[in-house]
Amino acid sequence: DQSAYAPDDKVSVTVSQLPLRKVVYKCKSWPSSNHCGQHAPNVFGGDLGWSLDGSCTGTTGPTSSPSFDSLGFISNPSGCPPEFSTGSSDYEAGDLVSTTVSLSPLRKVVYECRAWPNVGYCNQVGGSMDPGKTYGYLGWTLRGACEGTLAPTPAPQVYAGACTYIACTTASSCTPGAAAANTISGSTACSCGTGVTASSSCKQQTCVNTQINTYSSSATYVVGSISRRGTQKYVCRVAGWCNNSGYAPETTQYWTQAWSKSGICM
Repeated sequence: DQSAYAPDDKVSVTVSQLPLRKVVYKCKSWPSSNHCGQHAPNVFGGDLGWSLDGSCTGTTGPTSSPSFDSLGFISNPSGCPPEFSTGSSDYEAGDLVSTTVSLSPLRKVVYECRAWPNVGYCNQVGGSMDPGKTYGYLGWTLRGACEGTLAPTPAPQVYAGACTYIACTTASSCTPGAAAANTISGSTACSCGTGVTASSSCKQQTCVNTQINTYSSSATYVVGSISRRGTQKYVCRVAGWCNNSGYAPETTQYWTQAWSKSGICM
């Protein structure tokens, strides 16, 4: 019912029963207010009409703004996930963050970064895409409430294996009768045999094992270039886009227009 709520109407959502914790949402101004009667503030799509407006205790007198169903309390003996940070730009699908909705008493809610193709929105930080903000639902899903603090986790280990691929180049000329430069698959001897006069028609291909580096927006990629994130390898499809961080592998919904997956580092 689009007329159930008017701009600036407020409702409360219970995030835990023991102890009792509630957060407050406010219906946005027109035309967004039309969504307030369509979606509860704590479900997918709720951010279309509702904005987080703080916390509350106790009850008020009769009002036309009812309390929605309980948000649900996340019972995690390890505590709350780390606070969402506008200084981070490396959130991945499934990452959990917490946001503080009140300091006294302390109340926190938990959001989860959505899977591809929405994961790119999780890293558009510092504005309306942040969890709990106007368009935060594009990248984040509200999961519940939490309390406490997570113990520090071990620092991630940098991949230390050998991640290489075979890169081949063809010489525009070669010495007739020259053997292959090495035994790597793809390397060939000069196409002109001994006794043949050297010319531009003599070709020779040489292949070498090449280290695959982690993707960098400052690197120069051409069609066929290979980069990686962790142990996942990617091959460049469109040179101009591969050099644009907006198409970096696995970071936005557009990355597959520039890159294709190319196996796993062993």
